[in-house]
Amino acid sequence: MLAQVSVDGAVLGTKQMGDTLGEMALVSSQKRAADVLAISLCELAVLRRDDYLTVVSEKQNETLELKRELIRANPLFGCLTRAQRDELSKLGKLQRFACGETIIRQADGSDELFLIACGSVHVFRRVQIRPGQSPCAQNGANDPSNAQHGAGTTLATASGRRAFYVGARAPEAADTPSTAPSVELLVNVLHKGQLFGEIGVLTGAKRSASVVAALPSELFVISRIELYRFLFDCPLLKQVPL
Repeated sequence: MLAQVSVDGAVLGTKQMGDTLGEMALVSSQKRAADVLAISLCELAVLRRDDYLTVVSEKQNETLELKRELIRANPLFGCLTRAQRDELSKLGKLQRFACGETIIRQADGSDELFLIACGSVHVFRRVQIRPGQSPCAQNGANDPSNAQHGAGTTLATASGRRAFYVGARAPEAADTPSTAPSVELLVNVLHKGQLFGEIGVLTGAKRSASVVAALPSELFVISRIELYRFLFDCPLLKQVPL
């Protein structure tokens, strides 16, 4: 026990090695709410307000520059002026996802679009299986055979894009409204700089696939509400073909 925290003489708690104190007033710019009394020899690491604000400002500038670069490099936002890119970069937030964490669930509402700042994601589409048809056929490809496909079998989608029958993950009510058997196909892998979720946000359609972090990933997330507010001042963006 190194320090004692009190208000009007009433002891509220104690601080020990490794604990912090004074951070709430530093962050909120409010006056101190309690007295802190050293009750044994103490050595403290002190962070001054000016130093704290400098660190915060540098971090904010670094984050803002990363957002600007992601927007500038993406073709969807190619029609924007520099000032508009700066404005849009301030509307979103950076969010981290652990490996295996679900970012989007198929059939959910479309509330956000995402730009990958680092990491990568897997795009899965859950399809229902009719009796006598393979998962490949259910996904739109012409596969007349009734052969069974094991997990990891390479399949071809109707668009020619390669996919994999990965086996069913845990069923999700939003993804499987009926009781028909279903499997999940890996239909795409997205990497740094790529965009996803924009079609649902711009059209109002529900999510057509699930997206899962394939690696620890950081995403630039823009909400539908913020994007629509921005579109009022940038009508050219609404005309970009998807």
